[in-house]
Amino acid sequence: MNELVDTGLRAWPALEPMRSRLCEQLRGREPRHPEQLVLATAAALGSRWAQEHLDATVLPVALRAMRRIVGDDAEELLQELRTRFFAGTALLGYRGDGALVTWVRTIATRAALEHSRARRLEAAPQVEAEQVACDGDLELSFFKRQHRAAFRAAFAAALAELEPRQAVVLQLHLARGVPLSRIGAAYGVNKSTVLRWVEAARRDVQAVVRRRLGAELRLGQRELDSWLASVGQLLSVSLPALPSQEQLA
Repeated sequence: MNELVDTGLRAWPALEPMRSRLCEQLRGREPRHPEQLVLATAAALGSRWAQEHLDATVLPVALRAMRRIVGDDAEELLQELRTRFFAGTALLGYRGDGALVTWVRTIATRAALEHSRARRLEAAPQVEAEQVACDGDLELSFFKRQHRAAFRAAFAAALAELEPRQAVVLQLHLARGVPLSRIGAAYGVNKSTVLRWVEAARRDVQAVVRRRLGAELRLGQRELDSWLASVGQLLSVSLPALPSQEQLA
């Protein structure tokens, strides 16, 4: 007898024909959510009933989470997620320690974050290069006209050198406006940790842009620092300083 499977089958009697396979797959497990583990495992093992149940109750939550990040692309991502869950082995990664819907939402959010990064990295140099300007600063406007290509190339190079996680959180928080708390939920950390990641990414980007512009424009470090300070801190390409209280809420 397998008490875990018995508990699950009392909740999902339609899965009774899968008892032996479930017992074999779940031998030795002691999850906090046995019913949900049995349901997820049955879906992973090919149960049409279990898959349809997840389609109706759990995947809509994943779709809503992805829509908040990638908009209309969420439908396509959901199909990819279904393939990973129902034709692959991704669902077998669920251990039953937390709620199944929370686990699936986390997987979906991470997929959306990665998709957003891939979609936006190419456009980021153009978007972010424009955002660094201080409106009304004539000296800065002159700089942008004269050295736009050099700056964009340096910015693109800086983004390419970031670690994947740094690039994701930088683009999601700054370019998409995704709250720190939501990004933190996807990675299982609090918003203070995400803020530290963003700040570290900002410093790394600034360092690379500063170095490459110095080489491109043939300026010494002291001269470059002085010039950049006089044009409104051109290299503040990410956070203006610290998030407002509204952003942290």
